[in-house]
Amino acid sequence: MLALAKARQQVAHECTYLPTWEELTDKEREGALPDARNYLESAINAGLVPAVELIDSGWRASLTNINDEIERQTTAMATAAADLPAGSAQPPPEG
Repeated sequence: MLALAKARQQVAHECTYLPTWEELTDKEREGALPDARNYLESAINAGLVPAVELIDSGWRASLTNINDEIERQTTAMATAAADLPAGSAQPPPEG
């Protein structure tokens, strides 16, 4: 997945002059991994790439941590949205 995230960032850099993978902060790199996981899973589900078993338990642990964090954030957002009164959402102020 790291290779996929790096390759996607390189395409973005070449097409839009966004930073390269090496120029990203650690937080930006970490944030790119869930997208890479989703792209890879989508490609596997579409039959574009074969599914392979990840043997390295470190990768498996990383994927589990990413999935857990995504689930935690999704739950937190849903809880926060449910606490808002109906129709209370306001657009951000224009700067």
